[in-house]
Amino acid sequence: MGTLDQSGIERENPDASKNDSEDEHYHLYNFPSMMYTPEMEPVRQFEEKGQYQKALDALEQVIQKQPDNPQYLNHKASLLSRMGRVDKRRLEEAKELLLKIIKDYSDNFTAREYLAMIYIRLGDGVKAENGFLELLKMNKTNAFANYMMGVLKFKRSYRKTNTRRAAETAVEYFERASDLKKDFLEKYSIGHYELITAYAWAGKIEKAIEFMQECIKKSPEMECGLASELGGIAIKQQQFWDAIELKTRALELDPTNAMDYNERGRAYSYLNQDAFAVEDYSKAIELDPSLIYAYQNRGILYVKTRNWDKAIEDLDFALERWPNYYGHYSRAIAHLRNGELDLALEDVANARKKGGTYKQISLLDELSALIQKYKRETSSDIDEVLHGGHNTRRYMLDMVRTKNLEDMDTRHLRKKERGYIGDTWHGSTEKKKMKGKSWRSAGGRYAHY
Repeated sequence: MGTLDQSGIERENPDASKNDSEDEHYHLYNFPSMMYTPEMEPVRQFEEKGQYQKALDALEQVIQKQPDNPQYLNHKASLLSRMGRVDKRRLEEAKELLLKIIKDYSDNFTAREYLAMIYIRLGDGVKAENGFLELLKMNKTNAFANYMMGVLKFKRSYRKTNTRRAAETAVEYFERASDLKKDFLEKYSIGHYELITAYAWAGKIEKAIEFMQECIKKSPEMECGLASELGGIAIKQQQFWDAIELKTRALELDPTNAMDYNERGRAYSYLNQDAFAVEDYSKAIELDPSLIYAYQNRGILYVKTRNWDKAIEDLDFALERWPNYYGHYSRAIAHLRNGELDLALEDVANARKKGGTYKQISLLDELSALIQKYKRETSSDIDEVLHGGHNTRRYMLDMVRTKNLEDMDTRHLRKKERGYIGDTWHGSTEKKKMKGKSWRSAGGRYAHY
């Protein structure tokens, strides 16, 4: 593509076509080629050289002869869009031109498609989505419109609403596009991040890996980043062995990535592979001594494995730099088991400042009550006091959870199958309904980050 001088005139750039291809998302904005009539031959020649300003000037001469030809007007919008990669004002010109074309020719499918893509370039996802919806009303069998609706549905909703629901909606559009044109997704998955991650967030890790393999055939340099990203999503989808495999592949390609070791340690921890988890957390700390998450994760795991002194040491480091509910809560348990009751109560108070959900406050109340009980019965053995408490297992480390049911640990799933709600047995879940009670107390994930 040409470059603009101070006057806004585009100059010749012999490397224009190369620059276009380097944009991984350019295929979304590169409007399809039109049939070139003989009078359009000069326009075509300038376009091939990347001299878009000269191509536009030549096209204006053609339009003067046929000012009402929508095909030429659409092509002008396409040229303005290409020039808009270096001058956003050109995108606004293209938008206004396309709105005029649609006003005069309401059934002009090409103009509506161009306009929707212009809105993407301008960062207006709502209007882009509405534009592709209008296209689907005109032609439900358009594979590209279905595909772009999938991209927009997922991209606009990512981390703002229910991510899994947004991903599932996106996948529906992707699969519809694939049904309409069998090789469509394979073509557009190359270098396209949203398609792969949408399948992963929708719980279809195998499908995501399949498209990742297609992607890295042409772009091998993307394998490390995609494997790392999919591994992180797999953890959230509770597909822990897939997560370990993906993170391991990412680490083979980049063995210096401390965060990947930390996240693989999380996956091992969920699977009760504590020795491997500690090893990965320790490696993460070795690579990045300032990685607070790894210190906290290892400290929590030490509480789980009843290594109280090491747990306190790691949690001291993490909490000094990042005070948070789970760190204080876990360290309170370690202090309690070490008989350091005042320090345990102090951590409970600090955790109470950080925690705000009903579940978190309830756990803190029970832990505080047990600490107070032990203070009154100092002659008693700590284990006797703990095991004599009401629902003691609820506040022990392996019961530290959040309210997110989708991130539930597999052990809680097995408890549900045996008829438990939280730590209370309610008989067989197949024979006895929960009578409207929420099962949120039964789910959640460990305090890993």
